[in-house]
Amino acid sequence: ADEEAFPIHAGNIHERRRAASVARAFPLLLFLAVTLLSVLGAARWIDLLLGICAFFNLGLCAVMSLTGVCCLLGTARLSAELASADSDRATGAALAAGVAHLILLPSYKEDEEMLAMTLTSLVEAQGSAGFHVVLAMEYREGQDGTEKAERLQERFCDCFARVTVTSHPPDLVECHIDGSRGDEVPGKASNVKWALHQVYKLYDIEDATSSEDDVMLTVADADVIFHPQYFARVGAEFAALRDGRDRRSAPHAHLWNMWQAPQLPFRNFHCMPLCSRLWAYVASTYEFGGISSLLLGDAHLTFSTYSLPLELALRARAHEGDVIAEDHHAFLRCFLYSVRASALHLDPFEEEPVGGGRPPAAQVASDASLVAAAATAGRGTRPARLLRLRPIFLPVKATSVVSESGGLQSWVDRWQQAKRHAQGMAELSYLALATYDMIRLLPLRLITPDLWRAFAQLFGRLLYIHILPACQFAAMAVLLVRFVCSGFCLPECAADELSGHPGRWALCALAGTWMPAWPVFLPTFFIWLSNVLFVAASFLGPRQAAGEARGSKTSWHSEDAGVRPGICGRRWTLAMQILFDLAVVGGPVTAFYGIFPALLALWSVFRRGNRFEYVTATKAMGDRAHASSASERGLLDADTDG
Repeated sequence: ADEEAFPIHAGNIHERRRAASVARAFPLLLFLAVTLLSVLGAARWIDLLLGICAFFNLGLCAVMSLTGVCCLLGTARLSAELASADSDRATGAALAAGVAHLILLPSYKEDEEMLAMTLTSLVEAQGSAGFHVVLAMEYREGQDGTEKAERLQERFCDCFARVTVTSHPPDLVECHIDGSRGDEVPGKASNVKWALHQVYKLYDIEDATSSEDDVMLTVADADVIFHPQYFARVGAEFAALRDGRDRRSAPHAHLWNMWQAPQLPFRNFHCMPLCSRLWAYVASTYEFGGISSLLLGDAHLTFSTYSLPLELALRARAHEGDVIAEDHHAFLRCFLYSVRASALHLDPFEEEPVGGGRPPAAQVASDASLVAAAATAGRGTRPARLLRLRPIFLPVKATSVVSESGGLQSWVDRWQQAKRHAQGMAELSYLALATYDMIRLLPLRLITPDLWRAFAQLFGRLLYIHILPACQFAAMAVLLVRFVCSGFCLPECAADELSGHPGRWALCALAGTWMPAWPVFLPTFFIWLSNVLFVAASFLGPRQAAGEARGSKTSWHSEDAGVRPGICGRRWTLAMQILFDLAVVGGPVTAFYGIFPALLALWSVFRRGNRFEYVTATKAMGDRAHASSASERGLLDADTDG
């Protein structure tokens, strides 16, 4: 009964109940509220419009600048961790005992050599002989996909404990807790769900470890290169939590954790078009800053490539088939599962396994006995801890959108990727629905201040990603219309009107009436400096060290983003390239690929939820693909240019 009671984590925005419809509309309603208030201010109360613009300008500048500061702090930690990891590799540090790794690589029309490079990086990882690797293919890729997977399986089968191939079939359905059903959305989320379900049935995990809760699941993109020590570090932290807990710890506290490394999409930097480079700068700053902020107690969400205990993924049913932003959704679902366990003082890991990917049946909406037990003082149970995201400062190297057709097609593909990323706004709707279910199902006395604070942090993170830029754009657009309609001036902010009114002067200045672009000046500086530092630390530095220590380089160390040495060296060439991109053309291109997909997503999520055509983008390596293949064989010459 405990597994079925209070399923606050199991809601779905595609359910037929009215609350799900309202949750889908939640992001759009926020945006419309800001827009309507701005229009009202422009028409009747100009101070209201100025105040809204000032609020969003200041908020955008402050949050982005703080993210940049976190990036700078994190870069110092990253450099230290990389040095420590290389030392561990050189000394052959022992692997964590009793921890097995299951690695899922979902793929659809990925280049075979790209997948081979990812698998090669896994072969070079410490302890790779014990890895269970899953090539999660799509049936809709056809015979070409099947043959590609079979070739890769044969090529790498002797390198790991097991290489399994799964094929995600079309026309599957997702079952919801209200009894409704809907078609799966083709994409990474549904593929991962199917692969995990198949692997759970096929694998005998007992062959690798003493218990099911000692298996770490890693979900990775098909184009990533792992640091050789990534899995050893994750396993060591997991084992330390498992073996070092004391009597004051919550039961199975080690299972309430997920791990995230910075993912830096600069592998094909040398051939990336401008639109992809700008996305890489902004996305890397946001994600790296978010991971670094975990050191200061802030919240962040998993993205793209992450690790979690297999038992947690199965219990929380972390992966659903009708989701686009699979990474964010998996974290939120596991987090909400921990909220339920914490509020009700449950230890779900003491129950019988639920099985991999089993469709949820109609679940119990309330259980008075659980509430009474949770509220009873001295019942002797310790509440489960809330899910914690743990940073791993060993970057995962990835690629950005580059079409093999080149030119205009890369810009089109980047637009498709931007629209898909903007669909992550649906996770704000999912969190809103879960919050409503928590308030509706759980007595308020069981919802602690720590729970409210955790929810507030996650709402703030999602609002920052998806809503803040769109609302700031809407408010400034209304201010621009008011400026034009007033004869290209704002009489309320004229010099004679501001004399002796410092408050109004500050309001007009913050609203951007004289310099609309001021909110991006300081963030742009931090984006530039952060990218220069962590690209140099993660790509240029390791490549130079690998060149000086011949015979010890790995795929990860050999990836140097293809930065060409200029007159002043590669670091200065990199710095000048990023500065030019951001300062000269960054604003318009970033706004186009950031704001307009978000506006489309507001309507799309409201009307269709995650019913979205998942269009994959090509991530070609250019001439670096051949160089990378050569580096696997140790044929690259040493590079001593810093």
